[in-house]
This record gives sequence, structure tokens and C-alpha cells, in this order.
Amino acid sequence: MQNKARIFYDVFMIFLVMLTILTLWVDHTVNSTINVIVWLIFLIDYMIRIVLSPPRKWEFIKKNPFLLLAVIPFDQFFQVARIVRLLYLFLRIV
Repeated sequence: MQNKARIFYDVFMIFLVMLTILTLWVDHTVNSTINVIVWLIFLIDYMIRIVLSPPRKWEFIKKNPFLLLAVIPFDQFFQVARIVRLLYLFLRIV
């Protein structure tokens, strides 16, 4: 059961990354709302991972710099950096 939940969660995160990337180049008010929602989900995920990581939080940050880049919402470059999140998920599956 836990394995199915993890797979569902990974697929959901992949969907969010694809949704963000698809809305990058279109100017519409809905796109900014989508980006904020996806950013909040990624931020919550990152914060949970830091809290649940071993006592050395700095080690977690050094080992996963791309997860940190994925939660920076400032520019389109950082939004595209969420693609790296896909690589992280695929490496975790393998």
C-alpha cells in the first residue's frame, strides 16, 4: 500500500512539473495562479523533506541542491529547473 501511495505521489509531482512547464510561455492570469499553487506544493514537500531528514539538515541541502532550486519561484529559469525534479524522481525509482 505504501508503495502505491509513493508511486501516486511521484506521478502527481511529475504532472505538476509538466503543468508548470506547459504554462511558462503563455500569458494568461490562470498561469500565475497555477505557478503559485505548484510552487506552494513544492515548497511544502521540500520543507517536509528537511524536517524528516537526519539531524544534519545542511547535508540534506548539499546533497539535494536541485530540490532547492525547484522551490525558488523568482524567474522562468527557476521554474524550468523543476525539470530537475523529474530526474530526482526517476533516480529515486531506479
